[in-house]
Order: sequence, then C-alpha cells, then structure tokens
Amino acid sequence: MDDMVNVPYKSNPLSIADLIGGQVDFMFADASSSEAVKAFQAAESRKWGQVIRAAGIQPE
Repeated sequence: MDDMVNVPYKSNPLSIADLIGGQVDFMFADASSSEAVKAFQAAESRKWGQVIRAAGIQPE
C-alpha cells in the first residue's frame, strides 16, 4: 500500500471539506462525521433534482 499517505487534520470538518472537494479520496471517520457527509450528499442531491426539474429534463 505505497499509494496511501497519512494526512493529519486538526478537526473533522476540515477533513470532510477536503473529502467533498476531492483533495483526498477517502477518510476514516467517526459516526458523527459520516452523518455530516451523508447530510451534505442528500442536500446536493435535492439541489440537483430541483435544477433538473426546472430545466425540464426527463430521466431516461
């Protein structure tokens, strides 16, 4: 596993921001941090759903 590098963060919100922003590929987190990521993904999904409906795009 030579491709993995430990990147220490002072807080979980900073690591989550880098995970969402694509700066890191994965992270090990506690349950509360993973709930924050799930909430962000759900919000993004709702936002894109609204954009798609507003544009009149029909799913295939």
